[in-house]
Amino acid sequence: MYNKDRLCKKETAVTTTDRFINAFARLLAGNFFTSATDVRHFLTALSNDPELRAVLTTSVDGFRSEDEYRKVFAQKQPLPDRPEKVVALVTAFLFRVDSNRVSLADELARLFPALDSANAYKAFGKEYLEPYAECFVSLLTGSPTDEVEEKKPVYDKMNEDLTALLIEFEGEVKQQPLEDTIADELVDAIRGMKYALSFNDAILTAFSYHRIAYLTEQARLNLPAERELKSVLRLYGVM
Repeated sequence: MYNKDRLCKKETAVTTTDRFINAFARLLAGNFFTSATDVRHFLTALSNDPELRAVLTTSVDGFRSEDEYRKVFAQKQPLPDRPEKVVALVTAFLFRVDSNRVSLADELARLFPALDSANAYKAFGKEYLEPYAECFVSLLTGSPTDEVEEKKPVYDKMNEDLTALLIEFEGEVKQQPLEDTIADELVDAIRGMKYALSFNDAILTAFSYHRIAYLTEQARLNLPAERELKSVLRLYGVM
């Protein structure tokens, strides 16, 4: 059971843990009808906090979200045993919901077919969000973030590859017969991903790509540079 008092035992991590719990409390206390705002607020809090973001970065290292996502959310298998996998998986799920890659209503209906949306969201909180919080805080209190291994050379090579593809992708988009609004949104998303790369952070990179993927799907585009972009992200373990 999610328990704030029990999770805050380590004095050295109280400040960071409190920041996480304060952000998470709103997500857990919300309901299906406020979920879009609550999920966005929570993810923004994680992305804006260097120590919380460091936990996410180490958790997603080498994590194949597509495989785990299918197992847990499509095949309804239990959450993984390792805390870092739980953190990576549920965070990836929330990013997908926030970027409209998946419908929360549809996912809840698949996971809890006997419940209406309101009660399914409560069940989701108990079965997925509470264990997620436990795992996140166990990683936060058990592994000081200032000891996270620096992986700058890897990020430099990934950023170089992705930046070249994003430039190519932007050029391909501008050549498509798209409505101005859709074209502008896609170009903004592409440039936003270029900016996200400057943080050398896998979570922010994945988050920025999810927006691009959603927009290209809505526009029914299937461009070579976007396919290659996805392949490179998988190669470096971002997806």
